Amino acid sequence: MSFRVSVALATYNGSKYVEEQLRSISGQTTLPAEVVVSDDGSTDDTIAIITRFAETSPFQIRVLPEHERLGFSDNFFHAASACVNDFVAFCDQDDVWHPEKLEHGIAAFANDNVMLSMHTLTKTDGLLNPIGLHRQGITKSAIIPALELDPFGTGWGNSMIFRKSLLDVYAVKGRPKQPSGDRPLSHDTWIYTLAAALGAVAHIDTPLLFYRQHDLNTMGIKRSPFAEKLSGALTASVGRYREVAEFYRSTHKIFEEIARGPGLFSEAASHAEGAYRSRTNRAQDRLDLYDGVTLGERTSAYRRLHFGNSMRKANIAESSVLSMTKDLLVGIMNIGRRDQRM
Repeated sequence: MSFRVSVALATYNGSKYVEEQLRSISGQTTLPAEVVVSDDGSTDDTIAIITRFAETSPFQIRVLPEHERLGFSDNFFHAASACVNDFVAFCDQDDVWHPEKLEHGIAAFANDNVMLSMHTLTKTDGLLNPIGLHRQGITKSAIIPALELDPFGTGWGNSMIFRKSLLDVYAVKGRPKQPSGDRPLSHDTWIYTLAAALGAVAHIDTPLLFYRQHDLNTMGIKRSPFAEKLSGALTASVGRYREVAEFYRSTHKIFEEIARGPGLFSEAASHAEGAYRSRTNRAQDRLDLYDGVTLGERTSAYRRLHFGNSMRKANIAESSVLSMTKDLLVGIMNIGRRDQRM
């Protein structure tokens, strides 16, 4: 079975790298049916380079009409919503795709339950010299059933192919707020959240693109997961915990609304609503653990968090030793605590 894939390319002042990216797309073993370009007000030669490339491109390239500045994530949504095929691949302007990226990514959709496929990434410097592998939670090639993945710390858009029907599940303007930021959820995190809740996600344990790290990146991988854990080991970010609890609460309400509707995903959304209610409770327990005034309040929250119903029903990874130890020493006993209220 063959699938037609649209590529949603969001650009902004990308003249330095965009032609190299387009050449890598034209070298795919499975060519896209189209590349849809949404430019967010470039002041360099980005569009001229793309237009010139389109004259000899082996696939159709459509540059959308000029529009008001949308910002990084909404520019991707603008490109994706204009795609005409059932499958969409997000595309950064400065990456280089390996030839088999689309072939491997689209093959996962032979499984009807798969809503999204994603792969590992090779991080490089600006000259494409490899500097590391970014796994984004992928440990092996596998199909992960619905509600077994959590939307934090993974799901990089440049590795994704997804069913375009996800864009119609819920209005993107109504998506939740990004934790630790006064802006809506990023395009890739939102699509990943929907896909992982409403269907299966295919993990591909093969690095299928060069992810260029340079000074012009809008987004980037700055620190390793270990470094992030180490830096936060004695930090009680009450503001962060409050934002995470609000994210889960808002997302739970969205799935509740989808479940009440007549759409294709109403039954799956009903299961997601229950799981996200448990995740909301779990996030609230963590907030209570670090924000509780008395020792008794904090101890009760710790028990609920690590041994109560919210942990068992959330259907996410069980409490790690590191998490339990931090919550005991820093949360309950306040040992070495460095408070971050905001």
